[in-house]
Amino acid sequence: MNNISYMSGRRNKGNLPQHLEEKKGWYYYVVTINNKTKWYPLQTKDIKTALERWVILEGKLREKKFISPDINSNDILFSDFWKEYEKDIHQHKSERTKKDEQRLIKFLLQEFGNKRITEITEGEITRYRDKLRATPYEANHRLKLLRHMFNIATEWDYLDYNPVAEVKLLEIVNNFKLRLTTDILFEKIYPSADIKLKTAIMLGFHLSQHEKEVKGLKWSNSNFEKREIKFIREKTGVEIVIHINEALYQFLCYLKSKRSSIADYLIFHYDYENKKFVPYKSFKSLWKKALVKAGLKPGDYKFKELRHLANTAMKDAGISTDKRMAVTGHTSVAANQIYTHKTVGDSIDAAKSLERFRPAKF
Repeated sequence: MNNISYMSGRRNKGNLPQHLEEKKGWYYYVVTINNKTKWYPLQTKDIKTALERWVILEGKLREKKFISPDINSNDILFSDFWKEYEKDIHQHKSERTKKDEQRLIKFLLQEFGNKRITEITEGEITRYRDKLRATPYEANHRLKLLRHMFNIATEWDYLDYNPVAEVKLLEIVNNFKLRLTTDILFEKIYPSADIKLKTAIMLGFHLSQHEKEVKGLKWSNSNFEKREIKFIREKTGVEIVIHINEALYQFLCYLKSKRSSIADYLIFHYDYENKKFVPYKSFKSLWKKALVKAGLKPGDYKFKELRHLANTAMKDAGISTDKRMAVTGHTSVAANQIYTHKTVGDSIDAAKSLERFRPAKF
């Protein structure tokens, strides 16, 4: 590990401490960390003020164990490293990712904030992961951020290796059971729904999207000539383009004929206070009313099952995983599999695939 060294530049203002530099009349506290020079501006041209501010700055840095002539450059606190990561890496990410990282870092700072990053071991991180076994999704999200931060720390020469690299993510067991079927959806729930929920059902199923994406869709997202819908997927911030199939095309034409296109949003309500059309906030009450009207129990089926049902229906139709991912917007096979469920057709197809293996004579 390399030690901190101080610059030895011009000193034409008298006998200055060796790490106080003057450049074009301005004073700086200058230190080199692993061959990377950092200039801390003291924002003054006055030597007396510069010395006073140098004392204050050095005191704060020593207190944080960030810079000291007696310790090496790797002894940066995790909380201080986050500030550098936030400035150079975090701020350049998508708004959704930044929001997620801001939430996750609060927990990581509580656990590791006052520790020097060289003192954070693989065993300590493993124990931290194990404390979160009850919430594997959350645990894995925190580990992924920690792993990425420590990868950056090794690139910046704060660490010789990444202590998170060998820490395994927790296994995700998908306990969600798909109960909704296409028959129940289109023969019972859909006929009992009002026009807002009917629109939500058609969009949610045929586009295989979350409720958030469905609520945010506008007429301007649709290109009827090209038969496609373009929108930004909120979770990833990436544009997604989906073909409008014939069923959805006919429904959208029907919707336009009902003059629902007077508002920008496909599903909307009128905000009387601000006197404008706004996207519908939640389908929860509409969904519950439709279930009751259809003679079903509230809670038996959920709107979020539409995305699971659509993905599973595509699987049953023989659509490959990569093609399903192009519609759902998933970036990994593992994520797509969460929304893909086994059906009776799977066992039939599997059984039929073995038919050709038989003896010549019974």
